[in-house]
Amino acid sequence: MTGAGTTMLALVYHGPEDLRPQRRPAPDIGPGEVLVKVEAAGICATDLRILAGAHRKFVPGAARIPGHEVAGVIARIGRDVHGLDEGRSVFVAPNFGCGKCRHCARGGNNLCPESQALGITVDGAFAEYVRVPAAAVEQGNVIPL
Repeated sequence: MTGAGTTMLALVYHGPEDLRPQRRPAPDIGPGEVLVKVEAAGICATDLRILAGAHRKFVPGAARIPGHEVAGVIARIGRDVHGLDEGRSVFVAPNFGCGKCRHCARGGNNLCPESQALGITVDGAFAEYVRVPAAAVEQGNVIPL
């Protein structure tokens, strides 16, 4: 379990061909969010593109934790999260929309102009813990196994 002042080990992108293991503060979660203790994180062609510096969402100066294919155990749930329990094994679908635009309203969060993804626009799963934002939780991206 994480708490105030707790750190975790993470693999942090600092630029093309520059991934560094670092101690980072463990993520805090807010209402509607879920904290997952990472048990497995896959590596795919997108991660290789990120490492090469060829992903448009990793701009110069970005210091972000990649990793968007993740399975783990729910370590903590935020206020207003229902249907999920701490200790449950889960898979997290990485892509989520704003939840408010016309595309999201129709279930097309992949078409959302503000779409986001774990490990791409927000810190991801190449770490001991990953914070799943409220929009992703609300859209059903935390899937019990």
